[in-house]
Amino acid sequence: MSKQELLLDVIEVNQRMGTYYISSIKAKDLLRISYIDRARMENGEDERASYLGIQRKLDNKRVKKIADFVMEKDSAFPTSILLSLNENCVTINNNNQKLQLQLDSLTEEELDDKVTNNIISNKNIENYKTGGLAKVLDGQHRLAGLAHAIEKLKTTKQLSLFKDETNDELLKSLEDFELDVAFFIGYDLHEQAKIFSNVNLSQTKVNKSLVYNLEEYSKKRSPQQICHNIAKILDTSKNSPFYHYIKMLGLKTDGRNYIEPLTQATFVESLISLLSKNPERDRDLANRMKLFNSVTYYDEYTNKEYEQFVLRKLYEEKKDAEIMDIIWNYFTAVKNRWPKAWGDVSNSLLPKNNCFRALMKFLRDKYLSLITDKNNGIPSAEEFMILFQDLKIQDEDFDSSKGIFPRGDGGMSKFYKYLCKQISYNELKNKD
Repeated sequence: MSKQELLLDVIEVNQRMGTYYISSIKAKDLLRISYIDRARMENGEDERASYLGIQRKLDNKRVKKIADFVMEKDSAFPTSILLSLNENCVTINNNNQKLQLQLDSLTEEELDDKVTNNIISNKNIENYKTGGLAKVLDGQHRLAGLAHAIEKLKTTKQLSLFKDETNDELLKSLEDFELDVAFFIGYDLHEQAKIFSNVNLSQTKVNKSLVYNLEEYSKKRSPQQICHNIAKILDTSKNSPFYHYIKMLGLKTDGRNYIEPLTQATFVESLISLLSKNPERDRDLANRMKLFNSVTYYDEYTNKEYEQFVLRKLYEEKKDAEIMDIIWNYFTAVKNRWPKAWGDVSNSLLPKNNCFRALMKFLRDKYLSLITDKNNGIPSAEEFMILFQDLKIQDEDFDSSKGIFPRGDGGMSKFYKYLCKQISYNELKNKD
């Protein structure tokens, strides 16, 4: 085993938990020296099972999503990847007030000596033999996503989205992608597990509605920005069916004496699902077009995809006002069909998240069938009313006290099946 060396400039950080070091490291170097201590169960010599490792099983869908993300122009990982280093492989040098961390792999002789003297456990010996010097405490999916993208670029002819960037250029940018890292040196397994649990259990998730509200400041046209703008207009226009119905920040709006029934996150994500198969890529394309003064172009959609993302062509044609009119007219028809249920924001489920999501899925199914030369792709409220006029469900059926709709996705699914006539009115009224 050859001896390898990696020298990094670091900053020492002292907190109540102890001392650690922060730095940046290229993805290709971190992938070379890191390893994952996967959670697993093993039988010991006394045949009793023990749970080992701290990392969860990789979520392959999440890995592929991250791989797609890192190939976009504005991809970034601003938060640190946490790594545990064995003190046997690291030296901290202080040269002329410049702090550096030196990582050295062990030779076969050094490794055998440390195993013999019980400095390194036999269970960890394979990690050292394969160059594993840094155990990943947090950030395994980011690393796996980068690794997946890099390997894919090495085996696929064309993955880059833009004519101004070759696969080789994209590959080099990912291999040299600098990652923020925090090194914890000499922490035992209990301390490593504590760091992992603190990071993953103690942090609060960001409110999605607040994130979408930040689209207000974006200068790039994207599905997220368009859908936020539409939500804002519908919430503030007095004649809109959504007037003061949307929690734009995900929380009760100051000055309103009731809790709005619909979150901006639900509104935006449901609308995006009608106009983009990859909203993050659309955002990246918009950024590229602005940076390089490129001619407007979009990912190609098949005819089948246009049937699924029914408002996509309007988005590509920049007909944002028409998209808003469609949503306005459609939910005006909903409001007119069930006026009491739509107006009861306290007890009725109709204007709330799950029924809204079901209605948006139903719009996806029916919109194309309502397009005529006369309405030019914007059906009126009266034309949308045709979709609901023969439905037997009444205003009072939406009352939450009736128990017709179960909580969560089950309620959304049940209402959607009824709208699509997959279940009858009597089946709908049967409580789950």
